[in-house]
Amino acid sequence: MLQALGLPIEGGFERPAGRLFIESIDGGLLAGRRLDVSTIRDQRWRALMPSRGANVEFVPLAYLTDEGGRRYEGCAAALIRRHRPQGRPGAVLYLWGNLIDGEFAEPILRSALQYAFRQVQEPAR
Repeated sequence: MLQALGLPIEGGFERPAGRLFIESIDGGLLAGRRLDVSTIRDQRWRALMPSRGANVEFVPLAYLTDEGGRRYEGCAAALIRRHRPQGRPGAVLYLWGNLIDGEFAEPILRSALQYAFRQVQEPAR
């Protein structure tokens, strides 16, 4: 489905060199917090890359970082809005699948649903 929206999942790694963190963008997912997600069982990383497609707005929400705060390429969470000249617009809230595996699953899902609800209530920018 992501490929059909022009959203490639590229690169990544099978096993990280050290601890992993999710760093969210202020005002977005997880309210700007940085979470240690090193306890996730499956730490394989596949990066969601920004869309290059027409009529698509890509809003990064969270990144995967190492202990020093260096961002891995791609996004761990993003909002993708599709603007269609004919027809109804749509949106996808993407979360790196492994984020919902482990002790942070509930707060991440809660935050994602709250964020999605706010997006529906507020007009697109």
